[in-house]
Amino acid sequence: MPRLIRSCAAAAALLFALVSGPRAEVVIQDVGWQLAFRVKKIRVKKQDRKYHDIKRWLFPPSPNCKIRAGAKVSLSNLKDKTESAILLKYAFSARLRKIGEQNDGVWTVPFHVEERHIPSVKKRSTKDVFLPINRVALKAYLKRMYGAGYWPDAFKVLVMVEPRAGETFRNRIREEVLPVIWKTLSSNGQQDERP
Repeated sequence: MPRLIRSCAAAAALLFALVSGPRAEVVIQDVGWQLAFRVKKIRVKKQDRKYHDIKRWLFPPSPNCKIRAGAKVSLSNLKDKTESAILLKYAFSARLRKIGEQNDGVWTVPFHVEERHIPSVKKRSTKDVFLPINRVALKAYLKRMYGAGYWPDAFKVLVMVEPRAGETFRNRIREEVLPVIWKTLSSNGQQDERP
C-alpha cells in the first residue's frame, strides 16, 4: 500500500510539473558591447560620455590608451510579478596575440571579475544594465601586455544571473566576443598594421 501511495504522489507531481510548465524567471535576453565617446557641452566644464553599441573595435597596439568600454545586458522578467535582488556576475577576458604576428591569439584568464546587484526588474518587462570594465584595471593590464609584446585581438564578456533556490541556468548565462581590429588605412590607401 505505501508503494502505491508513493507512486501516485510521484505521478501527481510529474503531472503538475507538466501542466504548470517551466518556471519563469529573470533571464538574459541579449548581451552587446559599448564604447564611450566624449561629447563636450557648451558652457559646462564637465564632459558627458555617450555610449554607443559596437560590433568590432578598431584598437591598434599602443602604450597609451584612454578608453571607456563595457557590456550592455538586457534582462527580461517573464513573471507576472516584479523580481527583486538580482545578482549579476560577469568577467572580462582578452584573446592576446603577439604584436606583429598574423595568427589568432590565445584566450587568457579574465583580467576583470565583478558582480552587480540589480534592485528590481518589473513584471513582464526588459531592463538594460551597463557593466563597465574598470578603466584603471584595463589600462594597467593593456600596458603590461604591450610591454610583454602582446595585444588583444578580441575581448570577451561572460555574464551570469545567479540562480536562487528552484531556478535553473537556462538562458541565464551568456557570452559575447568583440573582435579587435589592428589594421588601419595608411596615407597611400593600403592596409597598415600597427606597429
